[in-house]
Amino acid sequence: MPRPLRKEKMSSNNGEIAVWSKTANIFDVTHFSVRGTANNHPHGYAWESKPGSLIRTFHPRDAFSGASYGQIIGYYRDASKDPYQSVTRSLSMSVENISFEESLEKGLTVVEKVDLSPEYKLILSAKNKSVSRQNNTIQTLYDNWKQKCNSSEFLIVSNPYEFLKTTEAKELIQYCKQNKDEALLFFTGLYFISEEDDVPKHISYSIFCEIFMDEAEVMEDIKKQWTRNQYNEEGAYIAPLPETFAKKYVKSLFERKFIN
Repeated sequence: MPRPLRKEKMSSNNGEIAVWSKTANIFDVTHFSVRGTANNHPHGYAWESKPGSLIRTFHPRDAFSGASYGQIIGYYRDASKDPYQSVTRSLSMSVENISFEESLEKGLTVVEKVDLSPEYKLILSAKNKSVSRQNNTIQTLYDNWKQKCNSSEFLIVSNPYEFLKTTEAKELIQYCKQNKDEALLFFTGLYFISEEDDVPKHISYSIFCEIFMDEAEVMEDIKKQWTRNQYNEEGAYIAPLPETFAKKYVKSLFERKFIN
């Protein structure tokens, strides 16, 4: 005979589908988020959404809280599953299923740190100061684009490529393509010296790649190096984060142009 279903209270720990509403009423639902495993490697967030006509995006659980979608009012999951466990992203190097954050804490996964040496930072700062005394165009164009990104028009936009379609982005990219040395100094300073940490800065890696697309073989070499060595000396998995690869790309181009 069929096994009876257990009545379990749904929560963010065991829920597989999050229900969003602007009120506490299920009839006012605006959105659903789901969670699950990817390719058995711990990277990114567990929750996933497809807001409107935009692309699928991974995000923290409460990322869409606000006037547009409201807030999470409940969770669903398949109550017939046994054992009835918390939903986590799996890691095939351990008998236990753990999240990305837990894998970092246990030392099973590491985020590779990419930085410039103190000596190279001094060289970069000196060159940027010399350029800024003569011309501050890129900073102005970047600030215009950043202001556009932070405008109300883009509050719920999750597709990063939409930010690159703006007039401000196109003006920034066009100028940088015509002044690549100046652009390389500016973005290297943004990523390795500036302490600001906002959405436009993270999206700007795509702008950098667009500007220096004729150097794409450098990025391919970086990816191949990771493929050949995906674990560090302690045996921890090196997370293939896009930002890590992008910073290596910027660093490599800077050293080739201004150091070597």
